[in-house]
Amino acid sequence: MNDNDSMRLVYALILLAFVASSLISHRLPIKQTFKYMLAWMGIFAVGILIFSFKAEGLAIWSRVTTAMSPEKPRVSGQDVRVDVGDDGHFRIEAQINRHPVSFLIDTGATNSTMSRRNATAAGVDISDAGFGVIVQTANGMTTMRRARAESIVIGPIKRDDQPLWISEDDDLNVLGMSFLTSLTSWRVEGKTMILTP
Repeated sequence: MNDNDSMRLVYALILLAFVASSLISHRLPIKQTFKYMLAWMGIFAVGILIFSFKAEGLAIWSRVTTAMSPEKPRVSGQDVRVDVGDDGHFRIEAQINRHPVSFLIDTGATNSTMSRRNATAAGVDISDAGFGVIVQTANGMTTMRRARAESIVIGPIKRDDQPLWISEDDDLNVLGMSFLTSLTSWRVEGKTMILTP
């Protein structure tokens, strides 16, 4: 037993002595005093367990909240961590002009795209002047319009005046390389994508 263990034992004994003296001073029947002492010992034991396994408890809480809201980014220092979904894709909720929008992160997409419906809801100015851009997607050829987001925010990461392509006939929002290349780095470790501002 080292000095730290000895000090902890002394503190625990002092606390138990304090509780015991408090119960005895109330002159309760022995049986009731014993029940209260056992209850207080249980409370102290639970408190010690919670304190001892605080890091593991926080990790479990983080996993539970991620499972309940998988697209919410987890911030670790300045890094943003995104867990892979059940479908094998990374999805994240970003703020476009302070409006929440769900995105699929696609490292194979050159540009970030939004559906017209989501872009309009986020207040993105979509100019209907000029010709659209014909783009080859996984679903074939489609026409898109060029636009710019005033801001894209994911956790501590903020990028202003970001280019977007607006899809007329697809409801999928994609965060592509036009955003990812603005970061210091991005990488995948196991089932987690890590974005570093």
